[in-house]
Amino acid sequence: MATPVIQRHHVQIVGTGPVTLVLAHGFACDQTIWRRVVPELASHYRLVLFDHAGHGVAETFDPQRHASLDGYAEDVADILSALDLWDVVYVGHSASAMIGVLASALVPRRIGRMVMLAPSPCYINHPQDNYVGGFDLASIHDMLATMDRNYQGWAAQLAQIASSEGVTGPIHIEMRRRLFAMDPAMASLFAHAIFLSDLRDTIKGFALPSLIIQCSDDPIAPVSAGEYMARVMRAARMHTVELHGHMPQLANAPLVCSLIRNFVQ
Repeated sequence: MATPVIQRHHVQIVGTGPVTLVLAHGFACDQTIWRRVVPELASHYRLVLFDHAGHGVAETFDPQRHASLDGYAEDVADILSALDLWDVVYVGHSASAMIGVLASALVPRRIGRMVMLAPSPCYINHPQDNYVGGFDLASIHDMLATMDRNYQGWAAQLAQIASSEGVTGPIHIEMRRRLFAMDPAMASLFAHAIFLSDLRDTIKGFALPSLIIQCSDDPIAPVSAGEYMARVMRAARMHTVELHGHMPQLANAPLVCSLIRNFVQ
């Protein structure tokens, strides 16, 4: 019988295999964002998919709990505990990479390895630390203010940035649809939690074996962010893929599957 947390996050389990992969989507997406990698991965592994609060058909977005990435990490920890999963490979896209890092501290040993797609520990430049996150603080504040003032205009712009495609591109069309379907208040709260976070200290010395997959031309999570992570984490390696945009699992699913399989094996 499904527990409340399993129902709340619309948890789905597909595939069979000795290794379990937990696939965690990013902002404005849901578990269907993995549809291009699921057939290949499910033929080798057991996959656990879910929707973050406020996304897909997930229930119970809590403005207090989900005002920071910690609330989403608590949700992931709850899912892993409800399924009694141990030593999984956690595959996190975008903000879910950092959510996975936070979750791993809440439930030690339930996550054994991590794959991070287009991650960033901090989106804000910190010149004093020689850290390039991709945005200066004023630009982040302007972006968030625009989001609150004109959500649809902001969503249309973010769809173009995330896809790095023209308006007729399939990834652009999909991301535009997903962003337009979000509740603006919930989207704003999550965006503030993501873009104003700074988890550089959290990942320093992070010990779980990790694969960082970074796109070569990603306006949201630049290569420099991945290079920083690979440098300060204790057991990380980075692979830069020649792709535009922030959605590698859509832009080149076979390549992403190959990288994940090579890492897991």
